[in-house]
Amino acid sequence: MDRRQRKTEESIFRALNQLLEQGKDINTISVRELTAAADITRSTFYLHYHDIPDLMNSYLSEYLASIAGIIQKDYSREPGKDRNLYLQLLKFMEDNRQRTTLVFSTRNYSSYSRFIEEGIVPYLEAKYRAYLPQADQKKLHTISIYTSRGTAGIILEWIAGGYQESGTQIAEEIIEAIEFYTSYFRDNF
Repeated sequence: MDRRQRKTEESIFRALNQLLEQGKDINTISVRELTAAADITRSTFYLHYHDIPDLMNSYLSEYLASIAGIIQKDYSREPGKDRNLYLQLLKFMEDNRQRTTLVFSTRNYSSYSRFIEEGIVPYLEAKYRAYLPQADQKKLHTISIYTSRGTAGIILEWIAGGYQESGTQIAEEIIEAIEFYTSYFRDNF
């Protein structure tokens, strides 16, 4: 994709963000309204997207690809290993509130939060394996699912509460919860 195409798509995404920030429902945004906000012609819009659902697919796919990159990154060699995953994830979500809210709205919760949960499970399994070497794989997987769903629950509460706390505060809450679970499981399993 050349620079002009990229700039046009960024302009369309910015316009979509503006309309969502103004309280527009995604299901009522028209191409005419979007192109006016992006200061482009309708024909330019149609060179990039077939319709609003096609735009939304691209808008959300880009967001989810960024989240996948954060989750899949190897943090083992960085100072603050565990914290870095959650700090980066929550900072990204906070910096992209409109998309975060859209992705994790009640309507979309099941499919997208599952994406986050499943992305975190392998990370947690590796962490728990180090602390619980005697545990079998099934037990580690179960504990990891439990923890990942708790993580998703904390994130959903943060979003539903209107991002009252900073992403850093929520990341620290998640880390504290995981440390508690780790200690609990180590002592009881």
